[in-house]
Amino acid sequence: MTDTLFPPVGAAHILLIGHVTRDIIRAPGQPDRVQPGGSVYYAAMALRGLGHNVTIVTRVAPQDEAPLLGPLSQAGAQIHNLPATQTSCFVNARGPGGIDDRVQELRANADAFDDAIMPLLHGLGCDAVYFGSLIAGDLSAPLIMQLADCFPHAIKLIDAQGPLRTRTGNRVIPCMWPDSGRVLPICDIVKVDEAESLRLTGAPTLAAAATRLADLGVGQLLITRGGQGALLQTREGVHRLAAWRPQSGLRGIIDTTGCGDTFLAAYLHAVLHGRAPRAAAHFAAIAATMKLTQFGPLCCGEDAILAFEGQP
Repeated sequence: MTDTLFPPVGAAHILLIGHVTRDIIRAPGQPDRVQPGGSVYYAAMALRGLGHNVTIVTRVAPQDEAPLLGPLSQAGAQIHNLPATQTSCFVNARGPGGIDDRVQELRANADAFDDAIMPLLHGLGCDAVYFGSLIAGDLSAPLIMQLADCFPHAIKLIDAQGPLRTRTGNRVIPCMWPDSGRVLPICDIVKVDEAESLRLTGAPTLAAAATRLADLGVGQLLITRGGQGALLQTREGVHRLAAWRPQSGLRGIIDTTGCGDTFLAAYLHAVLHGRAPRAAAHFAAIAATMKLTQFGPLCCGEDAILAFEGQP
């Protein structure tokens, strides 16, 4: 067995399912910024920049279609917007702990996805399916498993952040994920952060959490640790990866929103192009760092990301 699980496909067709949101970005000493957001938004824009074809299934209220979905359409994404009574709206504020500390509110929550998705996907062929859950319950376990059955040969990937948080009033707080044991084994690539991995598994240490998740059958597990790098668990073992930073240090951090989604999208791109998981994670870390230096999504080609890696 080699360390590359997926054959290279070049330009892929990727299906992304999740809510595109209206985000309010709040930083000390700056006016609030209102911009599109959500896991599928940041991931789809990154994937379009990297040359992939993307189809998005989302739920956005009619009055929000132009400002939130317009950039995706302009980038060349195919969009299916199901009827929605309201659009999900997040407030992302920098917490007292610095770059890796974020305080979130969920001011509005769009309707959950249901079987109305299925007719939209008839006859669709895709190389990967990205489950872009943002909050517990928006993509149910039975629906995820039904979607996975529709695309048996596609790479399935998920960021466990969404199912591991819920809403109390307007506050976004951590929660458990009772269905994780059903969903994670059908996913080829799973991303969590360190705290989420411990909560998800009940493990006492990061290494133990990685082992327990691997035992569920996850082929490629990415545990991000902010400024401390990441842990990559594959069938070949565990790799601890240092955070990537330019030689001159990271200057001008502007917006952390969407960095995790950019990381996962860039990782998918790299494995689709035949990179082994460790090399793919390195490429993803560069893309996520590049995203830190700008508002909104990272939407550029691989050459630009590699040029960013080479800067002094």
